[in-house]
Amino acid sequence: LRAAGMDAHTGGGAEIFNHDVRVQVSTKEKISGEKWLEDAKIIHSMGVKGNSTMTYGHVEKWEDIIDHIVRLRDNQIEVPGFLSFIPLKFSIENTPLQKMGKVTTASSGEKDLKVISLARIIAGKYIRNISVYWVALGKEIAQLAINGGGSDLVGTAFSEKVFGATDRKEGSSVEELNRMVKQAGKIPAQRDTFYNIKHYF
Repeated sequence: LRAAGMDAHTGGGAEIFNHDVRVQVSTKEKISGEKWLEDAKIIHSMGVKGNSTMTYGHVEKWEDIIDHIVRLRDNQIEVPGFLSFIPLKFSIENTPLQKMGKVTTASSGEKDLKVISLARIIAGKYIRNISVYWVALGKEIAQLAINGGGSDLVGTAFSEKVFGATDRKEGSSVEELNRMVKQAGKIPAQRDTFYNIKHYF
C-alpha cells in the first residue's frame, strides 16, 4: 500500500484496548488491542502516519480510558507516527448494547470534556493534536472542548460512516463551523491530513 501511494491511515478500529470491554463493544470480530498497537508501529516505521482513536461512553470504566490513552502515548514514544488522538463518543442508538440494555444513555457532556482534558494531560506532549469529534459531541460541548484540551474540530468528512448504523444524523456548513470556532474565541482555519494550515477564514 505504501508503494501504491498510501501516505496516511485513519486510526480506526482501536475501539478500547481492554479485552473484556473490547469484545462487548465490537460488532464484528476484530484484532486485539495489542495487535492494533503493534500494527501501528509497523505502519509508522514505514513512514505512514495517521490518527489514533478510542471509543468511549459504553461499558468501559475510567481506568480503561486512562489505560487506552497511556498505551497510545507509549506507542508514540517508541515509534512516532500518530498525527492526532480522536476520542469517539459511543452513539448508542440502534446498537446491540442498547438492545441488550447494557447502555441506556449517552455519556454526559461532563464526561466528554473530561476525556478530552485527560488526553491532553496524559498524551499531549507526544500526540500534539487532540481532536474534537464535534458531530458526536454537539456544537456547545465541542466549543468548550477546544478550550479544554482539544486542538481542532473533526468529523465533517467521515461522520456518515461512524453514525451510518444508527439513527443519528447531524451536519453543518462551513459557515456554521466557522461561527462555532469564532464563538469559542478561536481562529477558524482549514488544514490538510498532516495538520498543515491551508488557509484561515
